[in-house]
Amino acid sequence: MTIDNFTDNLLVRLINHRVTDEHARKEDYLTECFAWILENDYDIRTWFLKKAGALFKDNKDNIVPLKDLKIETQKSLSRNDRPDITIQSKNILLIVECKVDAPIDEGQLKRYLDYAKKKKNSNVLALVPADKISSQSNRQLGSNFLGFFSWEKIAEEISSLSSAGEALDLFRKLFLRLLDSYGLVPISGQLNWMKKD
Repeated sequence: MTIDNFTDNLLVRLINHRVTDEHARKEDYLTECFAWILENDYDIRTWFLKKAGALFKDNKDNIVPLKDLKIETQKSLSRNDRPDITIQSKNILLIVECKVDAPIDEGQLKRYLDYAKKKKNSNVLALVPADKISSQSNRQLGSNFLGFFSWEKIAEEISSLSSAGEALDLFRKLFLRLLDSYGLVPISGQLNWMKKD
């Protein structure tokens, strides 16, 4: 894949974000980068959608192709609710809430879950630092909640993937470095991707 084939320009996406505070800036940057990689990296998108409960499959058990998916950031669900990422196909919606430094807002997740309950085949997933998962694991948020998933697990998976071509491999390394700068890379994953430089 060449740079010309990417779905849009990540740098343009990032510059269009207004910075309200340091926590939001870090979270928004990570969200935009992750959404971009989901749009452009087939292997990461396939792995993530399978981890999200294998929701996005066609009749032949294949992951729905990108042309049939809409991946958006900060999409308004209501006047006050804009989840970090929404992934939608013809009949399926996944609402993804991303957290970095900010605490997990149970009220926010509940509003997303209330929205998901009104839509057929809609679910919510939260991406959080690994150290936040153990304190959240006992929460019963409902059947539409797929759970908490760690950024560290995403970093680990990206570092283990085989080459996707020079351009995507470079972006994967840059994304891992971003996760590392936020303290979201496990030690084993950090060692693996650093050896590839």
